[in-house]
Amino acid sequence: MTHRGINPARWGAILAQQSPHTEGLLYLWSAAFLPEAFDPPMVESLIQAYQDAPAPDLEYALALLNAEGARLKTPPFHAHLAFVVHRIGFNAAMLDALSAKPAATAILLFAMSQGNPEDKLPWLRRWLTALPAKSGRALILRALINGAPVSNPFQPLHLQALGQAWLLATSDNAGGSESSGTLTTETIWKRLQAHPISKPWIRLKTSSGQAAPVSGPVTIQ
Repeated sequence: MTHRGINPARWGAILAQQSPHTEGLLYLWSAAFLPEAFDPPMVESLIQAYQDAPAPDLEYALALLNAEGARLKTPPFHAHLAFVVHRIGFNAAMLDALSAKPAATAILLFAMSQGNPEDKLPWLRRWLTALPAKSGRALILRALINGAPVSNPFQPLHLQALGQAWLLATSDNAGGSESSGTLTTETIWKRLQAHPISKPWIRLKTSSGQAAPVSGPVTIQ
């Protein structure tokens, strides 16, 4: 991103030159942080690309853009769901799938998802009782239940996507003057900082949270 910021129309034109099948993560990042770049014809082309070759990144991008008919499918829980999970609540099918196989990635996506943290606690406690007490997943669950921070394993994914966006912005003329509708770097930076995927830690903040019975933050290896 140049010092002038990014012009959404120019960004959309540049993005349209990239294949959605090989650059799905770039499309997903753009839908999360530069949705203004997607005009109706571009959304239609993205829908067509997804219909031709379904892929998680394209599905999540369409969900972020509120494309007509876009629906998030029942897991497997893909790590790239971290770009959109804060905007969705886990439905019954997703909770059933997670209960059947409480993987660490899925547990953390659930913690990041939309919804009252207090309502998540019974699910976390249920999954904790079904796991070996000393397992890594149990450690994560205990930390979340007690309001302790867990390292965010999705942050490197965000940095990877940000790097791709940076290269694209600096190699092409995606900037512009404020009068042409440019989003300033400050605006884009605020969007990046506000998104939970950019945070170093994932923490479930509940009124009942206490200090977790672990020595410091839980780090995902």
